Amino acid sequence: MTNTVANEICKYISNLTATNPICVALGTTFTEASNLFLGIEQIKDVDSLTVIPYGGSPPTVDRHESAVQIRVKSSSNSRSLRMSQATINVLHGNDSVCASAPGKVFAQQSSPIILGYLEGGDYCITVSNYIVKHVKL
Repeated sequence: MTNTVANEICKYISNLTATNPICVALGTTFTEASNLFLGIEQIKDVDSLTVIPYGGSPPTVDRHESAVQIRVKSSSNSRSLRMSQATINVLHGNDSVCASAPGKVFAQQSSPIILGYLEGGDYCITVSNYIVKHVKL
């Protein structure tokens, strides 16, 4: 189910309009395999967002929880932080992200985490973590 949730989040982000706060922070819309990646970030010299699935808590009889980390890579520290914060603001409490597996997205922290820098400091990496709660019908 985690991979399905990650796919749904990628689909949701790729369908955002240019006026969405996440796209405004990036300066453009998202295109899969160009500046939006699932699972593994591609080595490209572009600002990008990667949705990485990871194990959530164990399922119960009527509830499932999937987890994803959203990693933002940007050549600008402030843009990386703005994109991550916009992602938290848009996704937290959102119940329209996962169309095929209804659930509600919850951010695990209220501000992004600065993970570090790549390529000699050319790119700032920030992350935010999410749990998607599903109720089995």
